[in-house]
Amino acid sequence: MISKLINALTLGRLKWGWYSLSSPTPDSPIVIGGCSRSGTTLLYAILNAHSRLFLGLETALFAGNMDLPHISRRTGMSLEKVKRLYQRSHCSAVFTKRILTDLMVSAGKLHWGDKSPINMRVISGIFRRFPRAKFVHAIRDGRDVVCSLHTHTPTFKKGVAHRDGTEVPWETCIDRWCSRVHMGIGWRSDKRYYEVKYEDLVLKPEETLKALFGWLDEPWESKILETSQLTKVDTHPEVSKPINNSAVGRWKEDLPVDVRGLFRGTAQGLLVLLGYADGPDWIESNGFEH
Repeated sequence: MISKLINALTLGRLKWGWYSLSSPTPDSPIVIGGCSRSGTTLLYAILNAHSRLFLGLETALFAGNMDLPHISRRTGMSLEKVKRLYQRSHCSAVFTKRILTDLMVSAGKLHWGDKSPINMRVISGIFRRFPRAKFVHAIRDGRDVVCSLHTHTPTFKKGVAHRDGTEVPWETCIDRWCSRVHMGIGWRSDKRYYEVKYEDLVLKPEETLKALFGWLDEPWESKILETSQLTKVDTHPEVSKPINNSAVGRWKEDLPVDVRGLFRGTAQGLLVLLGYADGPDWIESNGFEH
C-alpha cells in the first residue's frame, strides 16, 4: 500500500520497494537464462513460435531494468508508452508484467515471459517477485561455450550489436561459464527450475522439446521447429535456419592445447558434473582432436 501511495502522490516520479515487492497476482511467467552462447536465443525462438507463448527478447525486465529507452528498443513499444507504464507501476514486478502482457496481447498469445542471459544472475529475485515463475536454464558444453565467447565481443551502438574483432581472454570466458552455470544448478531441487542442454536441443529436438513443453504445461505443436525459423534476430541470424549440430564439439578444433589446461579444477569438475567429460584425459591430449 505504501508503495502504491508514494507512486500515486508523486505521479510515478518516486518509487518505494521497487525491487522487492511481489506481483499482486499469481502470474507464472516463463523466464529463460543461461551463459551467453549457450543456446538461449535458439530456445527463445522456439518457445516464442508457440501459438500460446510470448517471450520478450533481452529486455532485462526481470533483472529490474529501468532503462526505459533500452526497453523501448528491445520491445518495439514507443518510448512514450513505456514511460506511461513505468509511471503507473509501483514496483518492478508490476512494470514487468504490464510491459510484457501488453506485448503478449498484441501478439494474440496467452502466456508471457522473457529471455536474457542476465536472468541467471537474479534467479532468487525473480522467484521472490514472481513466486510461480518457471525458470528454464540453457546449458552447453563449457569448452564449446568458451570458444564462442572468445571471439564473440559485440559492442552496441544505438541498441544494435556490432563486432569489433576484439578477443576476450580465455580465462575470462572460462570463469564466466563456470559462474553462470553455478548460479543455475544451485536451484536443481526447486520444482520451478528446468534445464535444457544445447546438445539435446540440436541432436534430438523433438524429444527434448516435448519434455520441456510438458513441464511448462503447454501442448506440443508439431510444426514449431519450422515456425521458429520465421524468427528474426539481427545478432543471431542462425536462428532462422534449420537446427543443425555443426557447433557441437567445436572445441576439438578451436580450443588450443595450451588453453585446455585452464579448465583444471572447478571448470573440469563442472564438465564432469554436467556429463560432458569423464575425467581430465581430454586436457592431456597432445594435439587437436578430429
